[in-house]
Amino acid sequence: MSKVRPLEELIARQPPEVLAAADEEYLKLLQEEEDLKSIRQLLCMSQAEIAERTGVHQGAVSKVERKADMTLGTLRSHVESIGGVLDVIVRFPGRRPIRLKRLSGVNPPGARGGSPRVQIEKEARSARVSKPKDHPV
Repeated sequence: MSKVRPLEELIARQPPEVLAAADEEYLKLLQEEEDLKSIRQLLCMSQAEIAERTGVHQGAVSKVERKADMTLGTLRSHVESIGGVLDVIVRFPGRRPIRLKRLSGVNPPGARGGSPRVQIEKEARSARVSKPKDHPV
């Protein structure tokens, strides 16, 4: 019968090159988060904390995290509310990546209407499903 050992003990017994490879893989995975929820969890933040920073309800943050399609302004507002900076990089085969500095119709940080609260509230409202006016119920 084998003895149960604490994880820390097993890690301490690994050779330095194995630990270095594991650290490198971990850092690589950190750069490949798939969605806003994963990034928020990586930063050990709650939806309530983001809501407080942006001045919206927690439900609005939840709706933004679940959306598959949102405006760049909303995405930027959300990223900035958790302390990040959104960069848009365009890649074409055989060419170096191009970083877009500004986009038409997207407010730069600090511009009127570009606050995280306003952008997140707009996206949350657009995510609501509304009944058609002629619907009987």
